[in-house]
Amino acid sequence: MRPISIGYAVLAVMVLCTPVAALMASRAPDAPAPQNEPAMQQRFIVKYRAGTAPARDPHAVQAHLDQIAGELGGKAAAPASPKLSWLRRLAVGADVFSVDPTLDAAGTRRLVEALQADPDVDYAEPDGVMTIQR
Repeated sequence: MRPISIGYAVLAVMVLCTPVAALMASRAPDAPAPQNEPAMQQRFIVKYRAGTAPARDPHAVQAHLDQIAGELGGKAAAPASPKLSWLRRLAVGADVFSVDPTLDAAGTRRLVEALQADPDVDYAEPDGVMTIQR
């Protein structure tokens, strides 16, 4: 048996990969999501200021979320108060919580504004996957 030279092996791989590369290049790009659909949010991230009870103790976060939910439900423009459930603490010290039922854009804005108005809160934002738009 004669050994195959590296040059022939590389050439063979290039020839075999060319149709795959051409197929990938000809594939139509994924269609972007329609911009007129309202964003629905179910999870949020909140970071409490250092020294506050929720920042020190993750169990105190649920009590704070219950208070915020009660305030949201008490507003005339808001529907029944949503159920806010603490999920976990992130490595950066922020907390992730879920909302039931899922909020539309207006509900998301009301919730984030209510959290940001609290002096114990450093920041609050919807939790979502960030992607690069083409």
